[in-house]
Amino acid sequence: GQSLRVDLDGVAPINGDADLIAQALANLVENAMRHAGADAAILVRLRRRPTETRLEVADNGGGVPQADRERIVEPFVRLDSSRSTPGAGLGLAIVAAIARLHEAELLLENAAPGLRVALVWRSLGAKTMVSGSLNHELPRFPASLATKAHDCNFAPR
Repeated sequence: GQSLRVDLDGVAPINGDADLIAQALANLVENAMRHAGADAAILVRLRRRPTETRLEVADNGGGVPQADRERIVEPFVRLDSSRSTPGAGLGLAIVAAIARLHEAELLLENAAPGLRVALVWRSLGAKTMVSGSLNHELPRFPASLATKAHDCNFAPR
């Protein structure tokens, strides 16, 4: 079956709407589960660096051709290879909208094999640059979770 690994690199507070960011993460994990294959390994990674915070979901599936990466974040766009799976083609469009709302960059990268989708918040020093009226801080992960990777397995739907 599929496997899910979570790798947290310390605490990475991001100013924004916790429910929307959680929705973006859920959409990314669901897309990986749906499109990466029955034996896919899925990795959720949080990385905090002096100049950026990255929230990534990567899989080792077939990936997405470079030429299609811009298109798949548009509403209702589905690649021919995914037309036999459930969905309306809105998951990545919603993630893209949440990224824009939170002034994050959405990157779709080759995971060799597979696809890596990253939400990247650029920062100056320790302050993440997110403006606007969104001022809810995301919950902090407990230190026990932030210091090591955790693995769990799940069965596809």
